[in-house]
Amino acid sequence: MDHVLLKRFTSPDETRSFEKGTFEVVRGPYQFTRNPMYLSGMAIWLGWVIFYGSVAVLVGFVVVWMSVAFLVVPWEERKLEARIGEAYLRYKNTVPRWLGKRSR
Repeated sequence: MDHVLLKRFTSPDETRSFEKGTFEVVRGPYQFTRNPMYLSGMAIWLGWVIFYGSVAVLVGFVVVWMSVAFLVVPWEERKLEARIGEAYLRYKNTVPRWLGKRSR
C-alpha cells in the first residue's frame, strides 16, 4: 500500500494537475524558516565541523553553504514566485529565509 501512495504522490501527471497557487506549506517548521531542510542540513555540516575539527570539513561546509545560499535558494524562490505568485510573495515577506523574527 505504501508503494501505491508513493507512486500516486510522485506522478508527473498529478503534479501538473495542480492549478497555479493552490498549494503552499506554511505550517510546522515552514512558519519559522522558508528553508528548514537546507537549514537542518547546514546544522549537520556545522556539527561535523565541530566534531572533526577539520579545516577540510570547514571548507566543505562553506562551499555547500555558499552554493545553497547564493545559487540554489534564489533559483528556487524565483521558480516559486513564477509558479505560485502573490501567495508566495506574501509568505516570503512574512517568514525569514533562514531564521529570525517573523513579521506580520
